[in-house]
Amino acid sequence: MRIHQEWRRSSCTTAVLSIAVLCSGSLDAGSARTLSEDALATPAAMVPEAPSQSPQEVDYAVAPFDARLEPTTASAPEVLGESDDYPIQSGDRLKIRVYDRPDLTDEYRVSGKGKVRIPTLGAFDAASGSAARLEQAIADALENLLQRPGIVTVEIVERRPIFVTGLVVKPGAYRFAADMAVIHAAALAGGTPSGALAPWLPSDALREGARALTSQEELKHLLARQARLEAERNSSEIAMPPELLQLAGAEEAGALLQDERVNMKHRRELLDRQAELLNRSIGEAKTEVKAFQTELAKIQEQRNIRQTALDALDSLSKKGLTTRQRLTDSQFLLASADRDAQTAIANIARSQQNLDRSERDLTVLTLDRKMSIAKELQDVAERIASAKFAIDSSRKIVAHITGLPSGGMLQDRNPQLRYEIIRKGRDGRLHTKPATEMSMLQPGDVVRVGPPGRGNYPTSVSSNLEATSSASP
Repeated sequence: MRIHQEWRRSSCTTAVLSIAVLCSGSLDAGSARTLSEDALATPAAMVPEAPSQSPQEVDYAVAPFDARLEPTTASAPEVLGESDDYPIQSGDRLKIRVYDRPDLTDEYRVSGKGKVRIPTLGAFDAASGSAARLEQAIADALENLLQRPGIVTVEIVERRPIFVTGLVVKPGAYRFAADMAVIHAAALAGGTPSGALAPWLPSDALREGARALTSQEELKHLLARQARLEAERNSSEIAMPPELLQLAGAEEAGALLQDERVNMKHRRELLDRQAELLNRSIGEAKTEVKAFQTELAKIQEQRNIRQTALDALDSLSKKGLTTRQRLTDSQFLLASADRDAQTAIANIARSQQNLDRSERDLTVLTLDRKMSIAKELQDVAERIASAKFAIDSSRKIVAHITGLPSGGMLQDRNPQLRYEIIRKGRDGRLHTKPATEMSMLQPGDVVRVGPPGRGNYPTSVSSNLEATSSASP
């Protein structure tokens, strides 16, 4: 049934493509037949768009932006493939399950030659094919080995990573996810630097500017945390630090302090619950001690009575006025009272230990909290000093490199950046396409973020891209 459905789908697709091409009048029947056969042989998501110049004329990895293809419509983002149609590629990790054969069920990595090697079954061509095709190939080999049909499932658990380079905070390789777009890749790489980093500046200035912005954000949070810790230490409300207000502005500073107020509320609630439990334990222990002491007093009173009775019986026994059995029973009752008294004394000691431990834990809880706040305040103060030093150093470095004022690089500007996708084509070469934030990615793609305009990328960015592309699996 499955083979019949695939044959019908293939036949319909061939007919539609042939009729469309012949009607257009741009190709003859032979060309239309060849085109339809190629379309059936290769999934549409795998066919890269041909560059406007031949690979011999342009090196797509490092060519100037002007020499590459320009988007046909600036407002419409280009979709470069659906994630479900991506074929298996070298470097992908597969989960292969073979029914009733746990020795063959495992995760396998597709080799650089596009093969998957399974013990006892051999190597299978996996690259450029689908999971269903690989399932069928493994099932056929299993049937030849066992002389009975085999049930095999293939799941792609990890794709080749995507690479992000250029004007991002953290260039590098990142794990691919289904339906990933350029904006997702930029977010994984820490986001694109704001206009404060002026993307036309040298790479050293960009790096130091990113460091300054990161340190500035850290400083804001540290100042808010310091205000909260001081409020906890003094058992007061959080006050607005003037330095935070000047650095972040009223709105952002208010939001940061509100987060710290929520944090302080949770911490106080936790401390109150712990103190409440300890106070409850102290109260219960005191009640137990008092109850056992009352019980011991009653037991001692009964023992005194039994001791008096025993002395009287012993005197009568010596005169022969009572039986030996009554004297023995009185001695047994006195011994029982002594035993009950010892038990009550042990219970009092145990309850007193519980009481002492709970009172000690309550004291330690209060002292530990004070020591923890003091330690946190010291740590925050050191981190604040470190962040300020990093900001000041980065500003001086940028000012030295660019000649700009040391404080000018932290202005809030946000220029429009350029995006490109570099993808390996079927010819084995890297092809570059202009992209937008909404352009879809495929496993193994390289996303390059550049400055606005039509100039070349900075030399350091191009060299980083070449290194990233050569390191891709």
